[in-house]
Amino acid sequence: MKKILFYVCMIILYLHCGGSGAPEVTIVTPIDGEEIRGRVEILVEVSSEIAIDHVEFFINDSLYFTGLAVPYMYPWRTSELPHLSSHTICALAFDSEGNEGSSDTITVTVNILGTNKWRYDTEGSIQASPALGADGTVYVGDLSGYLYALTPEGSLKWRYATGAAIESSPAIGSDGTIYFGSNDNTLYALNPDSTVRWTYPLGDEVESSPALGSNGWIYFGADDNTIYALDQNGAYQWSYTVSAYVESSPAIATDGTVYFGSWDTYIYALDPAGGFKWQYKTNGYVTSSPAIAADGTIYIGSQDGCMYALNPDGTLKWRYQTGNAVNASPVIDRDGTIYIGSWDHYVYALTPSGSLKWRYLTDGIVASSAAISSGGTIYIGSQDYYLYGLTENGTVDWSLKTWGPLTSSPVIADDGTIYIGCMRTWTSTLYAIQGGTPLAATPWPMFHHDIRHTGSVQ
Repeated sequence: MKKILFYVCMIILYLHCGGSGAPEVTIVTPIDGEEIRGRVEILVEVSSEIAIDHVEFFINDSLYFTGLAVPYMYPWRTSELPHLSSHTICALAFDSEGNEGSSDTITVTVNILGTNKWRYDTEGSIQASPALGADGTVYVGDLSGYLYALTPEGSLKWRYATGAAIESSPAIGSDGTIYFGSNDNTLYALNPDSTVRWTYPLGDEVESSPALGSNGWIYFGADDNTIYALDQNGAYQWSYTVSAYVESSPAIATDGTVYFGSWDTYIYALDPAGGFKWQYKTNGYVTSSPAIAADGTIYIGSQDGCMYALNPDGTLKWRYQTGNAVNASPVIDRDGTIYIGSWDHYVYALTPSGSLKWRYLTDGIVASSAAISSGGTIYIGSQDYYLYGLTENGTVDWSLKTWGPLTSSPVIADDGTIYIGCMRTWTSTLYAIQGGTPLAATPWPMFHHDIRHTGSVQ
């Protein structure tokens, strides 16, 4: 009799619980306590001997999505959510007999840093670095020969067609004039409305990015082996000829000295009138642009694999050997730390005395120059398709995969937005990426010194 009663109870319990019981529900991703960004896949697994009818996804106690088939996944877009906001996630599963199972509730925090705000596709690949106008307009050239002007929201204001590829990064004058070179053998000066202010024709390509002096003059190199100085009206002031291409972008010191490198393997210093001061020989082409420290030290890379530190009189202070060519340009942090990328796939952090603080290995050539935010994050691109946000200790805070290799150098706007272009087979993309803080006020925080690309410490 007791056995019969036992079996009756078991049958009643079995029928009441739907045979095998309620579904078991587990949130696989994200995990409890995780910091998330961008598009987040909420993936749910359900275990049940009875067919599952549907799975409901709840965020902050509101139903967001109903999944009807395996895999039970909801792509949650978090880019518009407040930075560091917390959110709860729970999932309910219902089988075909009406039994209900619930997952544990997890809590996640949204970190919007490193998420994509918008993208703009250009006609050709972007190798140059974007520059920013006073009103936030983003200017950048591409290899199809267009210079683009985009609003901070990503809308096209205008584009200007030159006759060949643009590898020169634009420099923005204090009056808003946009200066840039093209491989159609011309230096251009455009007004902010895209009308031509003046052009300066040459006999060879202009890949060097112009630098702007405190006197309003424009300094730039060309593949006719010459560096030029023009006044703000485009009138010739002086030139100095070396023995090979000048694709290095000049840097101007507080005393007006102009520093640049050449394919002839030399680093040069000219006085403000274009007179020769000194030259220093490396063992490789010099296409890197100089960075100038607070004490006047000149930092520059060479394709011999070294990063050089030169005194203002042209003597060697030290050099640091990387594993391959260095054609990226160095940047300088507030404590004097120098960040530089190399073709050996590493990003290096060096002390002002030339010793290694740390290095970070990417999966591609690092020809992009870094940009330092006021919050201390170091942004740098790699030809492995990633933009990295590195901490001052050399660890990854975040990374964002783009659609192509990154040789363009990032620029940081006043609202913390990071702009950088990538290279693709036919077209290319300019990215606007969410950052946290504006450009740091260090001696040389980014390629060509500042968001206008003046290339000058003055």
